Amino acid sequence: MKKVIYSLLAFVVIFTLAACSGEEEKTGDDKEEDRTILVEVQEVTKKDLTVKNTVYGRTQPKSSAPIVLEMPGEIDSIEREEGEEVKKNDKLFVVKTPAGNQTIRASKDGRFINFSASEGEMLPAEEPVAYIADVDTLKVHFSVTGQYQALFKKDDTLDVYYDDEKGKLSITSIGTVPDDTGLYPVEGTIENEEDEILAGEVVKAIVPMKRVKDAIQVPTSAIVEEGGETFVYIAKDDKAKKVTVDIEETQSDQTAIKGKIKKGDQVIVNGQLTLMDGSKINVVEESGE
Repeated sequence: MKKVIYSLLAFVVIFTLAACSGEEEKTGDDKEEDRTILVEVQEVTKKDLTVKNTVYGRTQPKSSAPIVLEMPGEIDSIEREEGEEVKKNDKLFVVKTPAGNQTIRASKDGRFINFSASEGEMLPAEEPVAYIADVDTLKVHFSVTGQYQALFKKDDTLDVYYDDEKGKLSITSIGTVPDDTGLYPVEGTIENEEDEILAGEVVKAIVPMKRVKDAIQVPTSAIVEEGGETFVYIAKDDKAKKVTVDIEETQSDQTAIKGKIKKGDQVIVNGQLTLMDGSKINVVEESGE
């Protein structure tokens, strides 16, 4: 009889514990369902997406005229400083030669460059001792791979950057045969009337690579990749809706996608990593593009 009573008591205890445990699990689930997640959203757009690449080139004078002595001599006096702007026929320096003093003058308007000699120094003949260069317009030389060579078009105008400044580069020639390094030469010109760019300076050019027409675009930060699946969350009726997407192209902060998503939808850009499909949300900020 005692065994029967103990068995009944044990059954009651087990049943009570199971019921309490189920109640606790239910309460936990209810709390999870009631949890609201704060998110930020941004509007989905539809427009062309241009994928861009960066190439680096070096500036040099558009043209330059070498200064060559007819015979060697010693510098007697220097009339113009290296780097100075000069006019045609301006006196540059005087050289003592066996045949007498020789006055060296500028052959054209430009800048007196690459002159490093000092008074009393001997200068050779038949090789350049300086140059008169045109630096109002600079030439920019690039060496690029065959893949990038195809991106350049003659007479195209590209954005270039130097010392945190921005300028415009006009493409003048595109090499069709690679040089000894296997790279293709590309050249362009940039105006430099304000002397903002030095000859020999490295500049950065932005080259459009691909354009996706009428692309549905979302901020790249909205993209979630998990378990081999790519998706975004759309804010709708205070809930997060999971939408599977395919990526077409990515350009830094914007990504072109395909999926059941349209222009004007509110895509979640912050807080999405803690969401599930159907999660309750509270939009705290609508971000700009």
